[in-house]
Amino acid sequence: MKKIKCLIASCTAFLMLVSNSIPVFANEQIKTPENSSIYKASGEEIRGEWTTPEDRFDEKVFLQDIIRLEGFIAEKVGLPYAGAIADFVADVIIENTMDSVYVGITKKYQEIYIAGEFAFFRTTVTTRVYSDSSFSNVIDTDVRVLEGLNPASVE
Repeated sequence: MKKIKCLIASCTAFLMLVSNSIPVFANEQIKTPENSSIYKASGEEIRGEWTTPEDRFDEKVFLQDIIRLEGFIAEKVGLPYAGAIADFVADVIIENTMDSVYVGITKKYQEIYIAGEFAFFRTTVTTRVYSDSSFSNVIDTDVRVLEGLNPASVE
């Protein structure tokens, strides 16, 4: 019985980690060149930035959404097979001021899509700033996406 409870707890923790590490690629729009940023990918500077509607930042992703998402990526990228997430990093920065607490969370998703010998990389960096430590009031959100044939290092 104890082993079953431990197994259920570990499966739940894994699903929570996976659900928090899946970005939603809906209604993507490319920003104009004057608003774009410069990223480094394999030593080359690449200019480009994407942004999406606020509903992209809903972090409650359920299992059926993950299954639908893989099909959507394959259709969007034009590949017969969409690969899995290769890397996920989340940093939390808390800054206390005299009158309030600001919490900034930066998440980095490094993904790879594979079709035969072809590999396609996408890096998504999402930064949110909350005005309270209970994460209920978002005061700023920033999303940057870099796509290319090599893994990106965002600085």
